[in-house]
Formats: sequence, C-alpha cells, structure tokens
Amino acid sequence: MVSAVGLLIAFCVFFDLIIARVRRKDPKDKKTDWYFQNDKYDRKYDERADKNEYRNY
Repeated sequence: MVSAVGLLIAFCVFFDLIIARVRRKDPKDKKTDWYFQNDKYDRKYDERADKNEYRNY
C-alpha cells in the first residue's frame, strides 16, 4: 500500500513537471493579458519628442 502511494506521488510530480514546462513556453495570465495585448493602451510618441533613453549612473 505504501509503495503504491509512493508511485502515485511520483507519477503526479512527473506530470506536474511536464505541465510546468508547457506553461513556461506559453504563459497566460487573464489578469494582465487584457492590458498588455491591447493596442489601445500603448504609449503614443510625439514625432518631436526626445527618443533617447538617458540613464543616471
């Protein structure tokens, strides 16, 4: 009985690792996808604006 539970846990962990690998390649987050995949919220730049990204070191 204990060996069967050990094998069941091992199979569950193995499938969880496979699922995690797939999630890492194509992450989906419903809480933020509506914002980041919508062009309406992209920043609009003025053609006269300074496009240099200055950094303070």
